[in-house]
Amino acid sequence: MVDCGQGGSNGQGQNQQGAAIEVLPASSFDPGPNGGADLPEPTFLIVVRECYAALRARSFDALAPKMTAIIESAGAGADSGAVVAARLCRGLASLNDGALAEAARDLDTAEGGLGALPGDPKHQLELLLLRGQMVASAGQRLGEASAYLGRAAALAPGQAAQLEQELAAASGASPTTTVPSTTSPATTGTSATSTTATTVPATSVTNG
Repeated sequence: MVDCGQGGSNGQGQNQQGAAIEVLPASSFDPGPNGGADLPEPTFLIVVRECYAALRARSFDALAPKMTAIIESAGAGADSGAVVAARLCRGLASLNDGALAEAARDLDTAEGGLGALPGDPKHQLELLLLRGQMVASAGQRLGEASAYLGRAAALAPGQAAQLEQELAAASGASPTTTVPSTTSPATTGTSATSTTATTVPATSVTNG
């Protein structure tokens, strides 16, 4: 269960620049039926699990510099799975802290690296990424946000109405609410699920 609350680092205070909702995973990361054996590298799973735990705890201020250290230690131009996960994670931390431009840059960069992941993990992270991109662009680029909505809805058709509600909330068109969602893995032959949720702040936030 995710409670309504004000946006901001560590859940303390209001976002400064316009992230009207927080994009958070509501459960731990599921590495898939093989337990992560088919993931790109061992550090990828470590980074993603740390990311999910910190996002759920709303430790945004502490999370961003940790992910920056991982990115910088890999060197310029590195696109390993751990670096892709770190960029996605830092982007979501920035988004939930209200730094929309920084969030958009990281999320867009991370998007290109998700293709190397196997089905279940890719499905979870791609949906989380698209939701982040949708929210980051909702305040000033609604057409772009709608395109992200369409892609996310195609990835998770059963969540289309919830995704529309998220976009409405992010663009300031919806009252305060909490939107839980459950994502079934894209691959067949497994009963694993990944659950995500979006928390809409109890206070109004100026978009942009």
